[in-house]
Amino acid sequence: MRILKIWLVSLLTSLCSFVVPAQAADYTQGVSVDGTTATLWFQSSVNTSWVDAHYQVNGGGQQNVRMNAAGAAGRFEHRVTVKAGDSLGYFFTYNNGNPAYDTPRFTHTVGQGSTPPPPDGGTGAMSVQLVNGTNGQHADSQIYWAIIGYHPVTRVLSYVDRSGRLVPASVGDNDAPNRLVKNGQNYANYFYRLSEAGTVPLPQIDSGRMFISIGTPMYIKINQAGDGRLGFAGPDLGNPTDPNQDVYFEWVEFTLDRYGYHGNTTRVDQFGFPLRTRLIGRDGYDRTLGETASRAQIFANFEAQMPAEFRPLVSRPWRIVAPGKGPFGPGRAQSRYFDGYVDQVWRHYSQQDLVFTAEAGTFRGRVIGNDFVFSKDGGPANLYIRGKPTTQAILEGSGNLATGNPQELVVQAQITAAFNRHLLMSVDPARWSDAAAYYPQGPANYYAKFWHDHSIDGLAYGFCYDDVRGHSSLQEHPNPQKLIVTVGW
Repeated sequence: MRILKIWLVSLLTSLCSFVVPAQAADYTQGVSVDGTTATLWFQSSVNTSWVDAHYQVNGGGQQNVRMNAAGAAGRFEHRVTVKAGDSLGYFFTYNNGNPAYDTPRFTHTVGQGSTPPPPDGGTGAMSVQLVNGTNGQHADSQIYWAIIGYHPVTRVLSYVDRSGRLVPASVGDNDAPNRLVKNGQNYANYFYRLSEAGTVPLPQIDSGRMFISIGTPMYIKINQAGDGRLGFAGPDLGNPTDPNQDVYFEWVEFTLDRYGYHGNTTRVDQFGFPLRTRLIGRDGYDRTLGETASRAQIFANFEAQMPAEFRPLVSRPWRIVAPGKGPFGPGRAQSRYFDGYVDQVWRHYSQQDLVFTAEAGTFRGRVIGNDFVFSKDGGPANLYIRGKPTTQAILEGSGNLATGNPQELVVQAQITAAFNRHLLMSVDPARWSDAAAYYPQGPANYYAKFWHDHSIDGLAYGFCYDDVRGHSSLQEHPNPQKLIVTVGW
């Protein structure tokens, strides 16, 4: 999705397809320390051309970087500044040909060495409670939930049963006695009714999704790759024959690990019905995010407040779809929506520099030829957006806005957010963190703006890089006690 600081989701998300677990035989890894420099290293024994490191120092914010190829074929490294006693938590994502794989999580304490990944919580690291907030429109017996994700140690695709156990998934689940059947196809059934189980202990789980539906369970197929690894096919709103097209559904995406809970609701793909998530910590932390209006009011507000180009995103009675899933998709009526703005931006910044500061540093860019070329912190101009982005690339953070090394990805995320929020040429980059300056005029992603206007504290995931400068619905806490998910209508 993306994005849980890519704790997921990825997610993303919605935004995302799940990365499958790694085979231990594919690689060796470790941490080498020299003074105040720790080198994360990864040695591949398969067809690997890139490796991403995801790491935290002392449980702080997760960093996601593309590692540098180093020396021997298949070896990749990344250096981190540390001191004695620091704890590094980390895992890797790598390719073996086309597929991408996640390793388990590892830890290394500077001066003590590495430890294996933590075990799952078993009896529950926290609890999740589902609340019927439909105001009598739907009985508890009509509300369904399922939790699917990856075991944090084995990386096996699993589901959470109503007692809170993490149970390995199987292709055979598609044909189990309790299977779901639609249009002659069989689907795994990991769903429970709210009337059967309203609160469940939640063990540690990676790349988790809590799917919620009303009226019927969702139709999810368990698939097996050629190497035997499992994944699942969730709802695909871009496929008109997807069995979930006529199902009311939502989801919460999250990871629960030794560093706590990291999760969010998402509007990156669609709105099915209102959701609120209340995260409670054992230290008294208590925060709620999401929507408070009724479903009918949200539909009415969307149709009344949206510019004409965005009104067809309403797909009654089922949902409001994201622009890229509707008329802004390739070859459709609004497929060139941002093109004129992109042309203006490219002309403008061929004559003057764009300078902005983000968490990763200060970037200076200028359009040279057809490419937007950036430098970081006064260094060489070697960070690229190659060519003009399409409307779809802007709305979905894809194509040439999601390509390259880690520093290029930082630039591309910032520029994607600036296009969606119509900041380029219109708003001084010094105000790019100020939500009051967003969406001053069109073209802009008014779909995303709507969710910020109609969400608690103005926080929402309206597009995949809505976490840029901290405006997404991400909730995190290092010592969570409970997540309360309220289903609205």
